[in-house]
Amino acid sequence: MAELKIALDKSVRRLDQDGHLFVETCILSAAIVSPYLGREIPDAEKLGLEPDTVYQVYRDADALRAAAASFAGKPVLSEHKPVSANDHPYMITVGAVGDNIQFKDPDLIGSFSVWEKQAIADIESGVKRSVSAGYRYRAVPETGTVGGEAYTLKMVDIQFNHLALVSTPRVPNAVIGDDGSQVYNAPNVERQDNMPKNNRATRRAALSKLRPYLAQGADIEAVKKALDCDDTTRDSAVDTLRDLLGGRVPDEIMDQVLALFENMGSEGAENVDAEVADEQTDDERRAKLKAAGLSDDEVEKCMGALSVTGEDEEVDEAAREREAEATRKADEERKRKEDADREREAAGARKADEERRAEDKKAMDASIEAAVARAKAETMTSMKDLAKAQSEVKPFVGNVTMDSAEGVYRFTLRQLGYDLTGIPGSAYGAMFHQHAKQSAKASAPAPMAADSASGVDFFKKFPGLAAVQIKG
Repeated sequence: MAELKIALDKSVRRLDQDGHLFVETCILSAAIVSPYLGREIPDAEKLGLEPDTVYQVYRDADALRAAAASFAGKPVLSEHKPVSANDHPYMITVGAVGDNIQFKDPDLIGSFSVWEKQAIADIESGVKRSVSAGYRYRAVPETGTVGGEAYTLKMVDIQFNHLALVSTPRVPNAVIGDDGSQVYNAPNVERQDNMPKNNRATRRAALSKLRPYLAQGADIEAVKKALDCDDTTRDSAVDTLRDLLGGRVPDEIMDQVLALFENMGSEGAENVDAEVADEQTDDERRAKLKAAGLSDDEVEKCMGALSVTGEDEEVDEAAREREAEATRKADEERKRKEDADREREAAGARKADEERRAEDKKAMDASIEAAVARAKAETMTSMKDLAKAQSEVKPFVGNVTMDSAEGVYRFTLRQLGYDLTGIPGSAYGAMFHQHAKQSAKASAPAPMAADSASGVDFFKKFPGLAAVQIKG
């Protein structure tokens, strides 16, 4: 099969002054036929689909056109993961899709931005040169052909959820552009005559690397003999390996592994060094596996199984252990970072709660202190008023023991014969003071007359005093 060269004729990337990356135009999805495992398809059980069987599914053009607006503003992730407001994966959110999304049959085209440093570096280095849309949809049974590809299911009611950065997309043309020197090798087009042909030594070496996946008791020599035969068809190889693998590897991975046998030789040579041949085709094989929709982990497992270092070399257990150890450490480091982030968030929340409680306590203490001060002041005033009232009424009723000045005045007025019905207690003090004044006037001595002339003689002696009036 030949590889289609897709040239990207102008730069569509730019970095702003903050280092954020903006991709002005990019194919985000396309109305094409793509392979999906049964377990990847919604309502697979209702549709009668087998979980591990590959189905060809058409991404309907009308459904993509109708869903275009739903892509605007959605998050860009460093890997695929469903997102929602209740479960937002902030650790892998690296950007956002733009708001100008257009469907130009067969492609859904739009812009997006990437903010995070490592994600930008992955794009610029080519580690993640493509995008892959994440969306909800409904699968309906329908048979047809699009672009020469037959399908049995069609996607409808598409609603976009996120856009992921990937090494190789399921939609071959969903590549982040750069300039005219960059090309993307799209698989599954007509093969050129000068493509590498099968090589038995290479195939045998590759098969030996599949030993870890073989079912117990498999006749590996019989398989080698079958694959060494030049007229072995791909279908027979598929059937043979499917039996030997015993369902341990998903069908789509196994099919891709078998497809690699077609391109593992070197210009038809029969006895080439297998290691050299492997170095010459690693990138092609990795691209083919990614184009089929395999994850990075699945690609590396396949590449490790197909790594050719000798015709019958046994699997490098130490290398697998190192790889497993590296994966374990990476998982532990990622978990450590996630735990640290969660702990920082929890610590921040605890600190905020403590500060809020401290402020609340401070305000409560101040309120209590003010209330105590008011109570003290009111008590002192009440005591002074009581003492004053007791002193004032003593000449009239003697010593009166009451709890308040109002009580003292009430008792005194009643003793003096007043009817207090309907009179508020706040008026008792004023009533008593009025009574006291009237009593004082009534008991004041009458002016004495002076019959002698001595008084007159006094005013004659001091005539200015005659104008002085004395008020009593």
